[in-house]
Amino acid sequence: LSGDWSSDVCSSDLQWNNDFDKAKKEMKNYNIVLDSASIILFERFLNECKSKNIKIVFIYPPEYIEGQKFVKNRRSIISLYEKYSKKYNIPYYDYSRDPLSFQKNFFYNASHLNKTGAELFTKKLIDSLKKYNYPISILGSK
Repeated sequence: LSGDWSSDVCSSDLQWNNDFDKAKKEMKNYNIVLDSASIILFERFLNECKSKNIKIVFIYPPEYIEGQKFVKNRRSIISLYEKYSKKYNIPYYDYSRDPLSFQKNFFYNASHLNKTGAELFTKKLIDSLKKYNYPISILGSK
């Protein structure tokens, strides 16, 4: 992808590539290293937002189910979101078990939705945010 990658990805409907297959051949699973300094900074950020009454929402987007199974410590990652969601009373929308996550045709790799998947997910996400009563301007509508 060249130039502004976000417009490239959004403007074309990328199909499933072989990134995930390559990764599976190279390793049995993937262990995400949790950086303690980054976690500390993240909590400082959450505290600052709370003190300034800035609303936050956590969103875990759809992720292809086979990719979820490939991450060895995925439960630890999800637990962090759940922990901070409860501690700071932050709404947390976990779409990792959404039906989109079980359909490979909505992804271009294990972690990223293609255009069709992104459009479907965006509609679901907007509906969820409306239920949370976010101001319409935040949602990009008039």
